[in-house]
Amino acid sequence: MAVQTRIREFREAIETEITLLECVASRQNDLRTHLVERNWPELDRVIKDLERVSGEVAQIEERRVSLAHEIVALEPAPQQPGIRAILRRAGLEERTALNDAYRRLKIAVLKVQGGARGIKAYASEAIETTSEVLHELFPTDTDGQYARDGVKHRGAQRALILDHTL
Repeated sequence: MAVQTRIREFREAIETEITLLECVASRQNDLRTHLVERNWPELDRVIKDLERVSGEVAQIEERRVSLAHEIVALEPAPQQPGIRAILRRAGLEERTALNDAYRRLKIAVLKVQGGARGIKAYASEAIETTSEVLHELFPTDTDGQYARDGVKHRGAQRALILDHTL
């Protein structure tokens, strides 16, 4: 009976994690919107909210992994903790619900990863474009400097104020 209780708690942890990851994906959309619009105060607010939610995701993930270890440890011949080992211990109805929840968890993770990659690509492209524009505006500033990691950076990296009408 303890195994069934742990399996139910494991499924509930997955459901909670899915909800939190969907919240992260939603916040990523907000972050992307504010980044494109250059709405810095709202961007800062969304980042703080994402930090809070990501902490909650980490906690529930830790709980889910702990429950997986507990469930597998209750087997006569313990195996590596994983969804397959847990599914073997579950009844038919619970197995179906767990399979569905685990599939939705994987989809939620992929959505968050895709959103993060999109934001990273946009930010990298914006940085590269700005760098190229500055290089075209100040072509004589080409001597460059080396950073701590050994990568040569273009320009003297001095402060520059641009007119917003550009």
